[in-house]
Amino acid sequence: MTGRELRLAGGAAALVAALVVAGPGAGAQSSAPHLDARATALAHLSRQEIPAARAAIATGLQRQPNDAGLLEVLGQLDWRLLHTSSALKAFERAAGDAAVGADAQLGLGRIAAFRGWQAEGAFPGWHEEVDQRPRALAAYQRAITLRPTWATPHVALGEALLLDGQATPALAEIDAALALARDDPDAQRGRARALAALGRSAEATIAPDAATAAVAGIDAALKSGAAAKAAADAVAFVRAYPHSPRLIDAYDRLLSAYQAWPDAPLAEVSAALDRRVALRPDPGTYYAGAALMLARPGAVGRVRALAEAGAVAGETLILENRSAYKLEGKVQASRDRNHAQAADLIGWAAFLQGDLATAGTKLEESARLWNGADFLNQFHRAELARKSGAADIARERYYEALSLQGGAPAMRASAQASLAALYAAEGTSASDATAAIDRDLERRREERRLALVGSALGQPLPPLATTNIDGTPATLLAEPGKVTLLNFFASWCGACRAEMPLVQQAYERYKDDPKVRFVLVSLDDDPKRLERYMAERKFAMPVLRSARAAAEAALNVLDTPTTFYVDAGGTIRYEVKGLEPHGDAVARVAWYIEQLKK
Repeated sequence: MTGRELRLAGGAAALVAALVVAGPGAGAQSSAPHLDARATALAHLSRQEIPAARAAIATGLQRQPNDAGLLEVLGQLDWRLLHTSSALKAFERAAGDAAVGADAQLGLGRIAAFRGWQAEGAFPGWHEEVDQRPRALAAYQRAITLRPTWATPHVALGEALLLDGQATPALAEIDAALALARDDPDAQRGRARALAALGRSAEATIAPDAATAAVAGIDAALKSGAAAKAAADAVAFVRAYPHSPRLIDAYDRLLSAYQAWPDAPLAEVSAALDRRVALRPDPGTYYAGAALMLARPGAVGRVRALAEAGAVAGETLILENRSAYKLEGKVQASRDRNHAQAADLIGWAAFLQGDLATAGTKLEESARLWNGADFLNQFHRAELARKSGAADIARERYYEALSLQGGAPAMRASAQASLAALYAAEGTSASDATAAIDRDLERRREERRLALVGSALGQPLPPLATTNIDGTPATLLAEPGKVTLLNFFASWCGACRAEMPLVQQAYERYKDDPKVRFVLVSLDDDPKRLERYMAERKFAMPVLRSARAAAEAALNVLDTPTTFYVDAGGTIRYEVKGLEPHGDAVARVAWYIEQLKK
């Protein structure tokens, strides 16, 4: 029993496009002595043979550590693995070489374009970095200057201009690419997109992309619940398109099909998992694989190795992409969640194998990293306590689980039934047990509220330099005589987007109260995106903008959402970090405000 939704990857289409830097032979060969090593590595990359490509590069660089041609291929490899910081270093070292400088600039442009326009949601916690957009355009221009007869950077520049909303110059760049390489399929597809953006779709002629159509067919089978068919289609894709950039997508869908198909042959599941990990060792793939093993008798022994590898891969991915998380608090939160998920998987596997000592150690480690706020982990801890004969501890942990949001309905029902069984063992009737559970859950909600009475921060609200949405300066100050809810958010923050409807509900309750005000402060660095978000959500609440550095300096805002409650005298009394996990956010907002109005 795993219960937690395991995400293999997100933003798949954008991710695939961004990771394809250049095929073998697309750019020049290095003028350095080790042409064979570069050609061998490029050949391995084209065949999706990642370990072999890594070995060829390592062998060549041992002989000549500064070989620009090998460094450029290393940049391609690291970028394909989403090891962004390492890829940037490799491309930058190769960029000054006359033979491969254009290739390196193309790689730098690909990375900057992904970070600037396409990172949002590609992996949990990742967000667009607006300052990367001009860097992408500049890198592509440099690649064109260095090798004017190469079509690929023209296509890449055109695609970036499309992302930036500049369809006319985008079309010009893509037409320039087609003048150099009339049959380039990427240029043809780019031209169709540019024409569509200009309202001229009828002029576009483009051959269908068979691989993309095949992936769509797998998606359709998954959506219809035909897991076995989806698996068969994914296997057929792997055989038909073994070198396709969409190969990772096919394997991700194959693993998703196996998750929904418990009778799939274990040998096939294991082989697909091993191949997917070889293509790119994403933490989500390891954790999904661990979940697949947990659900299959005889395979639980693989879970620990998969979870431990996932923890290492996750740590690497987070630190290689630190800037994508926007705020340092989100970096640490992602690291904690990564290790918490691994620890919970290891602990639950140990439980299923009867190793209760290891189960206890790892499940407690996970609980500490989750800060007690994960349903599945609390449920696992409850099951362990029950198995160990500690009925009182089990009861407490089932309550802790049920007081949290999340968890599949079947698992929540299981927790409720297990809790009722503990009451039944004491002679309590089913109806009385249900009433007791409801009473106790409500009591715990009230205790959480009361616990915050003693957590008043006590510092005056400091002035914070902000701007209005139109960019005019404004300074956020306490307003004497009014209780203030001050919420820091960002349109790119998934937790903020989940919380905002609840804040809006609370605002509707107090909008006519002269003693209460709500102020939202956006940490967005892209004002156009903020405007779109506000229009989408139809905000009625006052919204200001602040630089992230200013919010951190004034109020130590390291994560979003962060909410401060300020009393009528201008003193901060409560601070709430992150999304409220217990499902009673609106009631809690009202409770804070009413406490400060007394």
